[in-house]
Amino acid sequence: MWLNFVPVIGSLRRLYDMPRGDARFDAYVGMIKQGHEDGLVPLSGFNPMARDHVPQSLDALIAIEAERTAADAVREIGPRLRSLPVDWGSELRVMLVLSDDLGGMWTHRPTSELLIRVDQRALLSRRWIAPVVWTSDTPTPEGIRAVTLAAVYRSLFHIAHGPPRSVGRILEQERRALAFAGACAPLPADEEAALRAAIAPHVNATDDGTRLAVLLGDEPAKALGYDARGIPERGGLRLAAAEAVRERDPIASLLAG
Repeated sequence: MWLNFVPVIGSLRRLYDMPRGDARFDAYVGMIKQGHEDGLVPLSGFNPMARDHVPQSLDALIAIEAERTAADAVREIGPRLRSLPVDWGSELRVMLVLSDDLGGMWTHRPTSELLIRVDQRALLSRRWIAPVVWTSDTPTPEGIRAVTLAAVYRSLFHIAHGPPRSVGRILEQERRALAFAGACAPLPADEEAALRAAIAPHVNATDDGTRLAVLLGDEPAKALGYDARGIPERGGLRLAAAEAVRERDPIASLLAG
């Protein structure tokens, strides 16, 4: 299995040295089209026309050497993937992408977070894996590593089993991805039990409203006009992170089903 990291943050930051206008946007479009046979497709989620918060986020990523951290993580996991079929990861490329969830119209974070977890086919068809960081978050090396490894695992899960449809299958993927990334976050036993009980009636659901509410909580679901499901903020993802503590071998799980 071969994973190749493709750096782009420095080039994106240089875009913001250009005046805000058509020339900058044209340069951004040129970046997407250049380089590889299928272009730099993950950049379609980048906001090239934002105000100061995007270059500030890019500067923050550069300051902590985020791409070096992500590239190191990609390189280091190679031995962990040797048991997988070679053709699963043939020439897969990994690119760290900054997504703007502060700029109003460009990106809606809750729906984007759901899509990241349920459908990677467009990226994988062009051999890309795109770990996403957000302008509203403060990046850390530990966070960059976890985001990168979780994104790799989700892509492998999609290759092995296809996109997860039901709430239960999505949470299974997330539990394994977070275990693979070392991003476990135990909860008090009573809180974990309460989350599991609240989510249990919805594990077979496949509609976007339920999936959004379970993973991210009732509030973002209600904001989009969906019904509440009785789930607190990021309830499903918090449960997956807690259960990841008990996930013994996420790579073997890919092969087992």
